[in-house]
Amino acid sequence: MKKNKLSHQLGIYILLVSFFLQSCDRLSDLDNDSNFIDYAIQKGPEAQYKIGILYQEGKGGVEQDEDKAAEAYIKAAEEGYKKAADALKDLADQGNGVAKIWIIKKMAGQGSAAAQNKLGDLYYYAGYYWEAMEWYAKAANQGDAQGQYNMGCVCSKIAVEQQVDNIVRKREFNFDPDKDLGLIALEWYQKAADQGHAHAKAKVKELTSWGCILY
Repeated sequence: MKKNKLSHQLGIYILLVSFFLQSCDRLSDLDNDSNFIDYAIQKGPEAQYKIGILYQEGKGGVEQDEDKAAEAYIKAAEEGYKKAADALKDLADQGNGVAKIWIIKKMAGQGSAAAQNKLGDLYYYAGYYWEAMEWYAKAANQGDAQGQYNMGCVCSKIAVEQQVDNIVRKREFNFDPDKDLGLIALEWYQKAADQGHAHAKAKVKELTSWGCILY
């Protein structure tokens, strides 16, 4: 048992030397995988990227874990390390959820209406309707028809399921606090319908047939 542990630690030591020659004076502090990972992450984006590779490939004494690989790549990518951003794109293309969400968030933050709608969808289908509305609103306020339609959907959902008139949240979105969310939903559906959105047109027809009117 001691021999296996010693062999494992020696492998970690050699790997660290290859990654971080400039920090050899601190290697004596590393006596397990956790310290190894924590130490490496502190060394900057290149080290974080290499940790991602270890997790992705299951090397260096760590078990293969693509989610942890994505987390390490994210740390590097957020510091501007391009190789890490490319690795995240590859993981996302392979279906990794952590990488996909990071890319969607990044694009949404950069103003992509399509990404804002996708991020809104993630919150919506998880049941976080007001959080979904925050991202749908960003798309809708750019004049995006899908975002406007989604605003109609989420307002309707809150009106039907929550049955709570949340005046504070309404004001956050510059809604008339005295107006029913069902009518606010109709307004958003109408905006999308005016741009030719087929599903929005159907919703406007449905709601008006129930007696809902814009005023």
